[in-house]
Amino acid sequence: MKRLASLLAMTSLCFLFACSKQDSFDKTALLQAWQTEVIAPAWQEVAAQGPNLATKVNLFLAQPSNASLTDAREAWRQAARAWGAAEPFVFGEMKSQYLHWGIGRSPANGSSIEASISDTSRTLDSLYMRQQSSYAKSLSAIEYLLFADSSQQLPFSARRADYLRLAVQHLALEMQKPQDIWENQGEGQRFAAAEGYELGSAISELSNGMINLAQEMSRKKLGKPLGKENDGIFLPESVEHPDAHFSIGLLKANFEGLENAFLLGTPNLQAYWESESSNEVPAQFLANLQAAISLCESLGDDLQAALQNQPEEVEQLYDLSRAIYLALSNDMAAVFGITVLPSDNDGD
Repeated sequence: MKRLASLLAMTSLCFLFACSKQDSFDKTALLQAWQTEVIAPAWQEVAAQGPNLATKVNLFLAQPSNASLTDAREAWRQAARAWGAAEPFVFGEMKSQYLHWGIGRSPANGSSIEASISDTSRTLDSLYMRQQSSYAKSLSAIEYLLFADSSQQLPFSARRADYLRLAVQHLALEMQKPQDIWENQGEGQRFAAAEGYELGSAISELSNGMINLAQEMSRKKLGKPLGKENDGIFLPESVEHPDAHFSIGLLKANFEGLENAFLLGTPNLQAYWESESSNEVPAQFLANLQAAISLCESLGDDLQAALQNQPEEVEQLYDLSRAIYLALSNDMAAVFGITVLPSDNDGD
């Protein structure tokens, strides 16, 4: 009986310790920090870069030159970076309204774009643009129009210029929607009030946003070109943003977005994960993120060139991306007790 009483006492103490460990962390402050210090600034940057891109494109179309084209291309890179850093936060209304498809869907449908430009029986206006597939008006579509071989022929034809003007105008409006939804339509407040760990909670939504992005980075953005998803066959043509040679540039922005989700805010996700974990996974996760960002910087923006000239370093980047994904989907998900949801990525 004494032994049983002792075991019961120890069990009670362990239970109380575990509860006090969970309850000692201010999760209300954590969710509010995520709302205002982490996610809101990301959507603000996306909203700012859309009109900036439209302005630079319109200046290029008004005064076409190599210099104005260079400025428009740099504005596109800035918009793509802003979007890449915000991708961990694609959940809730952002996902249910398919804003991630309207902004970031790839690859561009060049055939559809060229058909719209060449068919003079079609009236190019804002209504026509709204009716087009996201593949023909997303960041990738603007990339195609600014960077593909056809962009070298200056000035653009009247219809090509009209298409680009309408597409970038539409994209700028799409890029402002996430901030409006988050700050003005109550999505941020809903998120911060969604305590707990069940589906729809803030912790579940942010965790799944990070997990889904990390999986896409590992499997599609790096694994597919490397042959990891197709029996060892290299597919350099499958890289993201091939016309701008910006595949690694966007990957770097994605890694930085994950790092921001982990480090920004007071308190932050790092502190919460470490408070709930008894291993070194959170620290190793951060080390892998920072190593991946440094490796992206050394490789440059062009994944196709890196696959040809630095395949071992690309393989190392893939290994880091996979370790990052597994840390999130296995350890973090288990520690938080959240259900990992499948990504809606259609694999194209």
